[in-house]
Amino acid sequence: MISIIENERRQQLLKSLESTFSDAPITVAKMAALLNVSARTIRYDLDSIKDEIEAKGLVLHKKSRKGIWVERAKNNSISNKTTDNDYVFNRKERCEQIIITLLDEQKSSIDELADQLMVSRNTLLSDLKDVQETLKKRHLKYASKRGSGIWAYGSEQDIRDMFIHIFAKYTYDFRKFEPRAAVPFDMQKIFCQYAAKIPVQQIAMFFLNIVRQKGILENNMSINRMICALVVQLKRLQYGHRISSTKNVDFLSDEGEWLEKLSNEIAAGMKIYERSFCQKAEIQFIMKELLHSRIYLLENNAEQHLPNDSNLKAIDMAKSFIKYVQVWLGDIYIDDDELIYNLAMHLQPAIERAHCGIVLTNPLLMQIQTQYSNLFMVTRRAAEQLGEKMHIKLSEDEIGYLTIHLGAAVERHKIRRVKKLSVLLVCGNGVGTANLLATTLKSRMPYIYIKKSMDSGDEKLINLSKAMYWYSQKAMEYSMTENR
Repeated sequence: MISIIENERRQQLLKSLESTFSDAPITVAKMAALLNVSARTIRYDLDSIKDEIEAKGLVLHKKSRKGIWVERAKNNSISNKTTDNDYVFNRKERCEQIIITLLDEQKSSIDELADQLMVSRNTLLSDLKDVQETLKKRHLKYASKRGSGIWAYGSEQDIRDMFIHIFAKYTYDFRKFEPRAAVPFDMQKIFCQYAAKIPVQQIAMFFLNIVRQKGILENNMSINRMICALVVQLKRLQYGHRISSTKNVDFLSDEGEWLEKLSNEIAAGMKIYERSFCQKAEIQFIMKELLHSRIYLLENNAEQHLPNDSNLKAIDMAKSFIKYVQVWLGDIYIDDDELIYNLAMHLQPAIERAHCGIVLTNPLLMQIQTQYSNLFMVTRRAAEQLGEKMHIKLSEDEIGYLTIHLGAAVERHKIRRVKKLSVLLVCGNGVGTANLLATTLKSRMPYIYIKKSMDSGDEKLINLSKAMYWYSQKAMEYSMTENR
C-alpha cells in the first residue's frame, strides 16, 4: 500500500510538474532536492503518477540536459506513442554519450550525468566501469576529483580518434543536418549537438565536391567517416587544441604523392574556418584520416586493374601471403588471380596503416572470429609471418578483413570443384599441340576438367565418332516412330 507520506509527495510532484506550463523545465536533481528525496525516488514517483498525468490530458516530457516538464496533449487526446524526448538510451549508447561528455571542455558530476541520461546513480556507476575500460584501450585516462567532477584526458591525437570512432560508426544525412531538427534522439542528434556551431553541411558539400572532381568513387561509409573527421578536427582547433607533432606518413607506393596533394587541397579549403588547418601536423592528420577512411583506394580506374609499376610490391606481398597460407590450406590458391588482386588492394594500405599506427575498426570482427575461427587462425599466422618480413604488426581488425578475402577464395574453390565440366579435348595438329592447348584452357577456364586430349586422326576417336553417329541415328529413328 502507498503510505500517506508517499501519496502527499507524489501530489506535490504533480503540482510541481503542472507549474512547468509557464515556467522552465526542472531537472530530476532539483526536484529531488525540493522534495528532500533521492533522484531515484523521483523517477519511481514519475512512473507511479503517469496515469494521473494522462488523466489530466497532459503529456510528460523528458529530455537529456534539459529536464522534465508537462504539456497539453494535442487535440486533448492522450498519445501512447513514444515522443522524441522519451528516447531511452541502451547501455552502449549511454557509454558513448558519457565518453563524449567526459572529453568535452567542461567537467561533469556523476549526478549530473545520471540526470542527463535519465538513469539512477548506481546504473551510471556501472556504466562508468565500461567507460574506463574503453578509455584505457584507446590510450585515454579517466580522472575524478571531489568538488570538481569527472573527466577524461589524453593526447590530442587520441582524443580526436575517440570522437571519430564514436561518431563515424553511424551514417548521417548531411543534407538535413540541423541541431534543432525534429529527428529522434539518436546518434545523429548527439552529433548535431556536438557540432552545433560547426558548418557541417558546408563542410560535407565541400568534401563531396572534391571527391567528384577527383574522380573518386563514392563509398558511403568512407565519405561519412571523413566528414566526421573534418568536423571533429575543426571543433578541436576552434577550442585551441592542436596536434603539436606527428610521425610522417610513409608510403610504399607513388600513391602517397596523390594522397598528400589531396590533403593539402582539403586543408586549403578548410582554412576559411580555421587557419591552423594548414599547419604541417594538421595536414598529416588529414592524410591519416584519408588513409583510415580508405578514400584513396576508391580512386576511379576504368579498367579496375592495379597500376603496373606502383603496385608491384603489393602484388608480391599478396603472393607471399598466399604462400604462407598454403602451408595450412594446401597448394590451391596461388593461381587465383581474383584473390591476388583483392589481397594486393587491401595489404598495401593495411601495411601503411600499421606503419602509421592507425587501427582500423572492423565491425564484423567478432562475427568473423566466431563463424570462421579456423580460417581466422590460419590468416593470423600468415599475417604474423608477413609482418615479421615487413617489420610491422597487423591488428586483429585487419586480419579479419584478410580472412574475408581468403574465405571468398575458399568458397570459389569449392564451387569450381563441384561444378567442373568434364570435356574431351580434340586437336587437329597433334597431341603435343593438344596438351599445350589444354594448359592454356585450364588457366583461362578453371571450371572445366579436361579428361583427355586426343588428336583428330586418332583411331579411337574415329571409332568413337562412328559409334556416337550410330547412336544419334537410332535415337532419331526411335523419336520419329514414337511421333507416328
